[in-house]
Amino acid sequence: MEFNIPEEVQELQARVRELIQKEIIPLEEVYHASGRLPWEVIGSTRKKVRDAGLWTPHLSKEDGGLGLDIVGVALIFSEIGR
Repeated sequence: MEFNIPEEVQELQARVRELIQKEIIPLEEVYHASGRLPWEVIGSTRKKVRDAGLWTPHLSKEDGGLGLDIVGVALIFSEIGR
């Protein structure tokens, strides 16, 4: 069994971590202030994620995703979930 994380997955994980830190976590203040996120904020945030090439990481490349294996998906989802 191979337990090494490929360099490209490590780089992707770092990109996701940075995007979450810069773009998503600050939205917690907006949510807590009003109890929801305005649709404009949701739409612009989705666009930022798409523009960063990080949308639907769990899907195959043929379906518009990143084509990650199960370990790669788990690492990315752990970043998203924090």
